[in-house]
Amino acid sequence: MTPATRLSTLRILLVLVGLIFIFAVYPLMTVVWPSGWRWQPNQPEYEQNK
Repeated sequence: MTPATRLSTLRILLVLVGLIFIFAVYPLMTVVWPSGWRWQPNQPEYEQNK
């Protein structure tokens, strides 16, 4: 493999990984499983002092 083919292959792979993160991982975190990244327990009564 010449350095030019390695560079073009790397560019293609980086674009593909970026597209996977934009169209698969980001919607997974925001739309499909939004409560998965919050602190637990997610109760407003928990933080109130009585």
